[in-house]
Amino acid sequence: PQGTETNDTVYQQMKESSSASWKRLVEDFQFRRFLVEKSLHLITGQSAIIRAGHRLDTLLLQYPNMGFDEHDGCTDDEYDAKMMQSHLIAASLQLGPLLFTEFCSCSYNQSHTSLHGSGKASSSCELPLATLALKAFVACIRRIAIDIGQHSLSKAKRVSTLIHFAVHKASSCLPTTKDRWDFFPTSTMTGAGEKDTHDIKEGVSNEDMELRRVLKAVISPIVPYRNGDKVVWRGGLLSELVAHCMDMEATECCDLLESAASVIEDPDIRQQMGVYLLRCWDYVGPEVTWTGILGLEHDCSYSGSQNCSKSASKALEVAIALGGHLDGDTPIPPPPKAADSFDDLPRETLCRHRKMFGLPLSRFTDWPENHIDHMERIAKSGNEAGLFGNLQKISQALLSQLGIGANFEGTFKKQPPRTSVEISCVQIVASAAPPTGFLVPRELGSTANYIFQSIDASLSDVEFVVQKMLSPLRGVDLELVQNFACCRLFGASKIIGTVTACAEEVDDVGSFAALLLRSCKRFYGIHAKLVLSHAEKPRGLISTTNRRLLTEMNERMTPRIMSLLLTVQEKSNAGDGKLLADSKIESQGRIAAQLVFEKEMSDTALLKMSAKLKAMGFEGEKAWLEKQVVASVSRDFRIKRNEIKAAREREGGSSRKKVKKEKAAGSRKRKETNGGAPKKKKARKEDENEELVHDDDEQNTSIQDDESMSNDEEMEEGSLQDDDEDDDENELTDTDDE
Repeated sequence: PQGTETNDTVYQQMKESSSASWKRLVEDFQFRRFLVEKSLHLITGQSAIIRAGHRLDTLLLQYPNMGFDEHDGCTDDEYDAKMMQSHLIAASLQLGPLLFTEFCSCSYNQSHTSLHGSGKASSSCELPLATLALKAFVACIRRIAIDIGQHSLSKAKRVSTLIHFAVHKASSCLPTTKDRWDFFPTSTMTGAGEKDTHDIKEGVSNEDMELRRVLKAVISPIVPYRNGDKVVWRGGLLSELVAHCMDMEATECCDLLESAASVIEDPDIRQQMGVYLLRCWDYVGPEVTWTGILGLEHDCSYSGSQNCSKSASKALEVAIALGGHLDGDTPIPPPPKAADSFDDLPRETLCRHRKMFGLPLSRFTDWPENHIDHMERIAKSGNEAGLFGNLQKISQALLSQLGIGANFEGTFKKQPPRTSVEISCVQIVASAAPPTGFLVPRELGSTANYIFQSIDASLSDVEFVVQKMLSPLRGVDLELVQNFACCRLFGASKIIGTVTACAEEVDDVGSFAALLLRSCKRFYGIHAKLVLSHAEKPRGLISTTNRRLLTEMNERMTPRIMSLLLTVQEKSNAGDGKLLADSKIESQGRIAAQLVFEKEMSDTALLKMSAKLKAMGFEGEKAWLEKQVVASVSRDFRIKRNEIKAAREREGGSSRKKVKKEKAAGSRKRKETNGGAPKKKKARKEDENEELVHDDDEQNTSIQDDESMSNDEEMEEGSLQDDDEDDDENELTDTDDE
C-alpha cells in the first residue's frame, strides 16, 4: 500500500508537470510560429526537411519500391517522385486543418494580425502569425491540387475534402462559429442574388458543385439571406476580413480562392466565384446589422478602405483569371442551322454551346442590383450579345473611375451611368495612396498590367491560329477557324477600346499606354493576315462576325488608338516634377511608328479584298468594306536638314573628317592650277533649318520599295556632300582673301 501511494503521487506530479509544460508551449507564440514555418517549408519543399533521410519517413524514402513489383512503365526516379508527391498530399491533408484552425484562433488576437501597429505590420519582414498560418494552409491546397497521375480522388474532390475537414476542425475548437459555418452551404440569397441554380447545375459534375458549396462560406458577400421565414444579413470569411481592414489576411484569402476554384472544370462556376469575390468589398452602411463567420470585433477606427488596397488589387487579378481572361467576352459563332446570328440563340442553348468550348456565360443575377438593369438593357439591344465577362466589367469600372482623357472626348457618344458599372475593388485601388514622388498608386498599375496580360495572351492564341493553322485548311474547316479568330479579335478590340481612354491616368511614365500600343500593333498585324486568308472567298468578310469586328474597329477602337498616339506624343513628365527619359521617349516613338505601319498594312489588305469583291460584281459589299478603312491622322513626321547633317556627322566620325581634309586639299590644288579663286557651283540656301515634309503616300512608297529608298538616301547623301564641299570652298576663299 505504501508503494502504491508513492507511485500515484509520482504519476500525479508527472501529470501536473506535463500539463504545465503543455500549457507553456501553447502560450508560447514563438514556438507556434516555429511549427507553422516548418509546416510551410515541408509543404512547399523549400527546406532540407524533405531530403532523403531527414525526418520524413526515412525507411520509405530509402526503400520507395517496398511492396510494389511494377512501376507502371515509369523509371525509378519518376516513380520515386510520384511517391513523394503522394506523401506530401497526405501531409497536406493532415496539417491543413490544424493550420486553418491556428489562423482562426489567431484572428481574435489583434496583436497577431496585420492590424498590429496600426497596419504597419506589412512593412516588417516577419509576417503576422495569423497571416503565416493562412499562407501555409493555402500551400496545402496548392499541394493537393497538383496533377499526380492516377489518383483515387480527383483534384476537386481532394480540395473540397481538405476545406471541409478544416472547417470541421475550426468549428470543434471554436464552438461559437459552428452555426455560422453550417449556415452558408444550404442558404439562398434574396433579391438580386442567387435566385436559383438550375441553369448552373446542368452539365456540372457533383464534385464541382460540392466544392462550390464549400467555398460559399469563404467568399459570400454581405447580402441578405433567407433563413426560413426570416431575412438575415450574413457575410463570408473574406467579407469579414475586409470589413475589419485585415489586408494581409484578405490577400491570402484571395490566394486561397484562386487555388481552390482553379480546379473547377465548369467555366460558369469559376466566373461566378470571381464575381462573388469582387462583391466582398462592397460597402455596407452602419445601419445594417450583419454577422460574420468568426464574429470579430476589432477596433478599426484608425484604418479605412486604403488599407485594403493590396487585397483589392489581388482580388481583381483573381477575378480576371477565374473569368477566363477574355473568354467571357468572346462571342463564339452560333452552331450551324441554329440561328443566323449570335443574338438569336436562346439563353439555355447559348449556355450549353459555350460550355462545349470551355467558355463561360455571365449570369446577370450574380452582380449587384445596380448592374442588372444596365446589363439586361444592353443584352436586349443586341450590341453586346449578352456577354459581360469579368475583364470587361473591370475595364468599364476602371474607365468610369478614372474618367475619359481630354483627347478622347469625341470618340464617345454616350457613357453608361456610373452607378451601373462601378466596382468597389476598383474604387479602392484607384483611391489608394501613391508612393512618395509619384501621382498614381502602385496597385493601379498592377491592375492595368493584369489587363494587358489578358489582352496579350488572347492575341498570342489568335496569332498562333492565323500563322500556323489557316494555310493548310480549306472549305468549312477554314471558315470555322476564321470565325473563331475573328471572335477572339472582337473580344480584344472591346477591351482595348475601353481601357485606352483612361490609359494616361494609370501610371506616371506612360508604360501602360506603350504596352497598349504594342498590343495594337500585334492586333493590326494579325488582322491583316486574317483578312488576306479570305482571298479565295472574299464574301466571308461580309459575314455577321466580321461585320461586328470591323464596325467595332472603325467606330471605337481605331479612333481611340489614334487619340492615344497623340496623348503619348504630348506626354513629357513622369510624376512630381520629373521628366521622361530620352530612351523612354525614343521607345514610345518607335512603337508608335510600327503601329501606324501595321495599321496601314491592315487597310491595304481590306482594299485588296474590296477590289476582288468589285471584280466579282458585289458593288454594295465593296463600298461597305471600303468605308471600314479609317484614315490615319498621326503620320506627321518632320525632319530638319541640320538634324540629318548632325546625325550623319556623328555616325561618320573620323572618316568624315578624313574626307573633308581630302576635299580641302583638292580644292587648294585646283586653285593654284587655275591661278585664282574657284567659282562657286551654286548659291547656298540661306535657311538650313528648312523642314522637309514627307506625305503619307510618299512615306508608304518609300517603305514598300527598298530600291527607291536606297536611291533617295544616296541622292540625299550626295546633296549633303555638295553642301559640305561648298562649305569647304567658302572657307578656303575667305582665307585667301585675308
